Amino acid sequence: MITYILVFLSTILGWLIQGFIGIGSGIIVTAILILFMNVKTVIVSLTVTNIFGTGYLIITNRKSDFKLKKIFPILFFSIIGVFIGGYVLGIANTFIIKKVFGILIVFTGIYDYFVQTGKLKNFKLKSNLLTSSLIGLIGGFFSGLIGAAGTIYAMYFNQTIHYKKEYKFYISTVFFILLIVRAVYYIIDENTRYYYDHIFILVSIPAVFLGVFFGNLLTEKVHNTAFKKIVSVAIILMGIYIIVSNI
Repeated sequence: MITYILVFLSTILGWLIQGFIGIGSGIIVTAILILFMNVKTVIVSLTVTNIFGTGYLIITNRKSDFKLKKIFPILFFSIIGVFIGGYVLGIANTFIIKKVFGILIVFTGIYDYFVQTGKLKNFKLKSNLLTSSLIGLIGGFFSGLIGAAGTIYAMYFNQTIHYKKEYKFYISTVFFILLIVRAVYYIIDENTRYYYDHIFILVSIPAVFLGVFFGNLLTEKVHNTAFKKIVSVAIILMGIYIIVSNI
């Protein structure tokens, strides 16, 4: 009983952050719950929970002029990456991979911060086929492997999309589709299908809606320029957490 209360509370916290800056729930909720539950149970069960959260973010930050071609390459290669990462999750020890990922994320966040402050504005990412394909493949791999690759996508969309609500809309759309792919894969794969915890999912879904609601309110209070810098700092902090938690 206490475990599922923690599921509820940690999900509210995680989705308050993701509702605010578009990322964070995967790392925050997982960081808390792996102290009490099997890490694969948490990662696999959160896949279903997070579908509701990203869906709610899409609805509340929706754009009338949505263009699928803007995210199609990143989606296509992300799906390929998800299957590769999901396969590795089922057969490999992810300890070393997580540390490498954490280091990568710290440098990603530092780079993005310097771009947002103008110090590296000439090295800002461009929204083109090559860049979006590489981001999709890397992000999809780590999404399938550890369920926490949002920082990769956040860096890309933070540099290629100007307005905060549009950023949240597009990054949530990518997450939503990838989560559906991951959920299907985890069901199909005999190494992961048994990790779904139905009580976990039922308890956490209401918490998702509460977290996103208040997170959206925070977004409205922050100026667009400050918001983009906050995203950069959040990426750095998440990378540091991944490194520290795997020492």
